[in-house]
Amino acid sequence: MKVQRADLASQLRDAVHGDDVTKRLVAFADSSSRGGTESEEERRQAFFDSELKKFEPQVKLLRQNMLAQENIVRALTEANANFAETRYVKIKVF
Repeated sequence: MKVQRADLASQLRDAVHGDDVTKRLVAFADSSSRGGTESEEERRQAFFDSELKKFEPQVKLLRQNMLAQENIVRALTEANANFAETRYVKIKVF
């Protein structure tokens, strides 16, 4: 699971580094100077939201991986706690 998460993080990092938004950002800056009903801040936020959306599938996989690991740790902790009394009795007998 750790290896899978490292691979997913590496893929996301490569995708982010490989996505040069410079031209789109310059085009956005040119088009936003023409005005409109939205504020500059709203247009800028919408631009970055749309750019970040491209990476949502990788982020979703990373979140699922982390959630699965949390569930596994929780289950192991619970199983260990349930087994603790049996282990204690066995140690006392021997």
